[in-house]
Amino acid sequence: MSITEPALPDDDKGIGHNSGADPAAAREAFGADVDAFLKGLDIWTQRGDITEATAPKANDFLTGLKRLEKKAEAMCKDQRKPHMDAAAAVSAAWKPLSERIEKAIAVITPMLNAYKRKADEAARAKAAAAAAEAEKLRRAEEDARLAAAHAASESERIKAEEQAAALEKQAKTQEKAATKTSAVIESASGLANRRGGRKVWACEITNITTAALHFRNEPELQEVIKKLAGQALRSAPTVKGEKEVPAIPGIKFTYEETV
Repeated sequence: MSITEPALPDDDKGIGHNSGADPAAAREAFGADVDAFLKGLDIWTQRGDITEATAPKANDFLTGLKRLEKKAEAMCKDQRKPHMDAAAAVSAAWKPLSERIEKAIAVITPMLNAYKRKADEAARAKAAAAAAEAEKLRRAEEDARLAAAHAASESERIKAEEQAAALEKQAKTQEKAATKTSAVIESASGLANRRGGRKVWACEITNITTAALHFRNEPELQEVIKKLAGQALRSAPTVKGEKEVPAIPGIKFTYEETV
């Protein structure tokens, strides 16, 4: 079977000169070019392995694909630019107002946080006092119930049980108050959210080696390591035309040829 794919696309035609054309029409016209050129892919997949005789044409075909890819990216960028410029203009117009608001937030937030810390301290002290009072009332309740059990008369028993019930109610009130260990900032207008105690989980790396060992099979960690190793390789000096490959434990660099 002969290899007769379409001619190579021109390397410069159509790049950066599409802003005046209808975007959909330009995309459709370029799509027709892509469809025509991609017919050559069927020829190559049917042909099978590339040989010494067909490699030059395969090289031309790959070059054509990369030129199409370059054109597609350029045309997309060209059509996207007016929208990006418009978005940038809107952002620039709003920026002064946003900055003023952000500065105001930066002023009032630490002030309110300082008050919140003091209010929380007072709330914890009040909760501790309530807990102590609740314990005192529970002891008094036990004494009253013991007195009811050993009352000499029915009237004394009823009186002691009523006293125990009253003490139990008071103790429950104090126990509930003992749980309020953080202050809540209300809204004066009713329009703002109530600000209370909020706890979030935080993560601190205490041993990077152990942590990395634990996550060693995670693809995300492996990609980060490859990226850092690649950066180290690119920043390594070149002496007399030879790259000084950095020695990184656990990393092997290979010099590979690619088309």
